[in-house]
Amino acid sequence: VARHADRKPTSYPSDPYFQYWERISNRKLTKNGIRRSFHVGEELQKEYKTFLPKDIRDVYARSQDSDVCLETCETILAALFPPQGDKVWNENLIWQPIAVHAKPIIEDNVSE
Repeated sequence: VARHADRKPTSYPSDPYFQYWERISNRKLTKNGIRRSFHVGEELQKEYKTFLPKDIRDVYARSQDSDVCLETCETILAALFPPQGDKVWNENLIWQPIAVHAKPIIEDNVSE
């Protein structure tokens, strides 16, 4: 269980810092948020390496259905389960797709 990482701050009409954040879409992770999420995944991978499944088909990932939560979950999973052996599909990209399951927030009774 983890909370989402750094995201674009909520803006308001007279926000003097709006110009710094306007390039980032609403409810999206910042670069720092992506780095932090990836680091969380790396640390979890180190700590639980012997416990984690070797086959990603044995992984069930659950997230709240919001962009920032889904992005955080996907980034943590990328660090937790880097592709190895025949799972490497691109030598320049150490990533493999892992399904993340979500329900609309109004129906999500797990993450209340």
